[in-house]
Amino acid sequence: MSIARGVLLGTVVMLVLTMTGIVVLDFYLRRATSVPDALVATPTVVVNHTPPPVLPPPPTPQLEIITIEIPESDITPPPVPTKVVHVEEQPKEEFYTVQPGDSLSGIATRYDVPIEAIISANDITDAALIRVGQELVIPLE
Repeated sequence: MSIARGVLLGTVVMLVLTMTGIVVLDFYLRRATSVPDALVATPTVVVNHTPPPVLPPPPTPQLEIITIEIPESDITPPPVPTKVVHVEEQPKEEFYTVQPGDSLSGIATRYDVPIEAIISANDITDAALIRVGQELVIPLE
């Protein structure tokens, strides 16, 4: 029986402590959430301090269409330009430096020019006597 008495006594003590805590908490919350009267906002009257306009508003612009008469002219317009085709001039001759193993017939074949034209343009007397480094005029016409 003493265990039941101990449990009952513990329950009563817990109930008393809980109720005391609730009362203390309620008292604290009421004091903490109340606002002093000095801090309560009071409504104020809004006063407009904008001065009245001195000048009336400007008038709204109105659209007005004005017709302009242009007198006839005796001036003729310039002619319409035509397309001009630009033709590049092809060079009439080219220069070639003789390389090792070159011959007049090989050079003539490379430039598609008759060998006689190369001989006459360079005043060559013997076609077999061209030397490496010699500069030849190749006529292209």
